[in-house]
Amino acid sequence: MKNLKKIFTVAIALACTVVMAACGGSSEGKNLSAEQIANEIKASYKTDTELIGLTDNTLSNYYDIDDEDVAEYKVYTSTAFTSEEIAVFKASSSDKVKGINEAANERKEEIIDNFEDYIPEQYELAKENTKIVSKGEYVLLVTGEKANVDKAVEVFEKLLK
Repeated sequence: MKNLKKIFTVAIALACTVVMAACGGSSEGKNLSAEQIANEIKASYKTDTELIGLTDNTLSNYYDIDDEDVAEYKVYTSTAFTSEEIAVFKASSSDKVKGINEAANERKEEIIDNFEDYIPEQYELAKENTKIVSKGEYVLLVTGEKANVDKAVEVFEKLLK
């Protein structure tokens, strides 16, 4: 009878541990790469245009960010004449997030300026629907249709909670 009680107690403790682990918040999102996060956002992003990933050789054409400030990044931009863009940066340290946010704000203004006298519809989209969100050492810039931008922010925040 004593052995049965011990087995039952251990089984209950194990079950509680499993339930608490499954329901509890996870810090696993903090270990996601910028590319994983950007890919998840891109998968939820509904667009008729192709979004291509920037390379190390082309990033500096779009963002004024010091290489040592960024641990990793993934940027998708439209190949067509749209303002759509998804950019996820992971700062090399928490004190570098401010600089990345500033670069993202500069990029936001550049996108808006690029479309102001060129394609009025895209200008309005960029002006109204560009969001920059920071969470921990990660920074997201996303622009496009409102539903896409809202979904991107939702995915970003969910992955990093």
